[in-house]
Amino acid sequence: MKRVTKIAPAVALAVLAWAGLVAAQQVDTNERTFLTFTTAVEMPGVTLQPGTYVFRLADPTRRNVVQVWDRDERNMLGHFTFVETRRPRRSEETVVMFKETQEGVPPAIQYWYYPGHTVGKEFIYSKDQAERIAKRSGAPVRTEEGVVEPGPVATSGQEKR
Repeated sequence: MKRVTKIAPAVALAVLAWAGLVAAQQVDTNERTFLTFTTAVEMPGVTLQPGTYVFRLADPTRRNVVQVWDRDERNMLGHFTFVETRRPRRSEETVVMFKETQEGVPPAIQYWYYPGHTVGKEFIYSKDQAERIAKRSGAPVRTEEGVVEPGPVATSGQEKR
């Protein structure tokens, strides 16, 4: 009986230590991130005004829809579909990449990478919106139907054909 009373506390302590280790290793499966924009930014079907937003996965098991919420997570601003994309190395910071555009036009968000991940999200735009973004950025834009390529860009003194 003496042996059982010595082993029981040791087992209980081991279980508590294991539970603490498991809790410490849990990751945010929703990839919840606070992003602050100092200028308006374009997303599929919406323009986000300057401010702080919460980006997170809608369903961690399906992993193809991002929800965007206001700073307090009281109002959802939309569900946005994406395809996974890879980059060569990870960063410990959140990375958001934009389509370049001319001054005065909100840049369109192309990629969002969660800290520590090499796999990110490339947002999918409607064909009409993708055509506008591709035209002004000179870069391809992903849609449900495929990639919209930019058309020829007229330079000063030349006509568009």
